[in-house]
Amino acid sequence: MAKMTKAQMEKLVNKAMELSSNTSMGASSSECGFKNVTSFKNALWTACVELGKAPPKFIRARRKPTVRKRKPMPSSVTIEVSATKSGSGRASVPREVFQILKVKAGEDLKFDLKRTKVIITRG
Repeated sequence: MAKMTKAQMEKLVNKAMELSSNTSMGASSSECGFKNVTSFKNALWTACVELGKAPPKFIRARRKPTVRKRKPMPSSVTIEVSATKSGSGRASVPREVFQILKVKAGEDLKFDLKRTKVIITRG
């Protein structure tokens, strides 16, 4: 951006002061004709320093966090247990459990065995 004149700086600071009381920095930057909030912030800061004025305090516009609906976990899953040739046990877990956990092929899983439950975490 080209260097601003004193009149342009004064105009930018005055408009920002006027908008700061009821809008956020993002809304003010688009009102002042800037495409990027960072360039607006830099131009405003430079103008305030050059003119010897305090920069305006904008209101903080916070987005409400979007709450994702959780997929219900099956309350109980029956697994198939079979023995292998080496004698160690093998359990087949239904595909639905892995779909809920969004596990991809080749991903490591860690099974923590507690007294009453099995906790599956990504490894």
